Amino acid sequence: MNIKSVISLTALALFILFATSGNYSPAESAVGSMAPNFTVTNEHTTLSLQQLRGNYVLVTFWDSTQPESRIANISHDRFAAKAGFTHIAINTDRSQAVFGQLCRIDHLNDATQFHCGDNRQLLSEWKQLDGPLHSFLIDPQGTIIAIDPTPSTLADSI
Repeated sequence: MNIKSVISLTALALFILFATSGNYSPAESAVGSMAPNFTVTNEHTTLSLQQLRGNYVLVTFWDSTQPESRIANISHDRFAAKAGFTHIAINTDRSQAVFGQLCRIDHLNDATQFHCGDNRQLLSEWKQLDGPLHSFLIDPQGTIIAIDPTPSTLADSI
């Protein structure tokens, strides 16, 4: 092998090493970290995550273009009502009218549903800019303890 080939292969190996060394999966990188604070408002209330410290909180991001996130939001909304914990659902649809219609169709608790549209700052803080949307279970100290929790995970945690 000549020197150019060795340098090229070394550069390629270093590029691959650095490109794959970052862990960009929210499910792996965010559990155990403090949840970013945020404030959301709807016609019924204004909530900040900080004011909910001391309680378990489930934050669900959902959008009409992602059926899995919409189904998770419906499930979390129902579970929260039965279990008595705080659920904050953040919708990322561009249209607030679509959001409102879906809340009515899905019979969602309108006090816990918030439309943020494409608020890039909020979405980037929660690593929700690309790919599927996620749900985050936060403990009373503000630490993310589960991502995309199942009903059994929720029942065991709360």
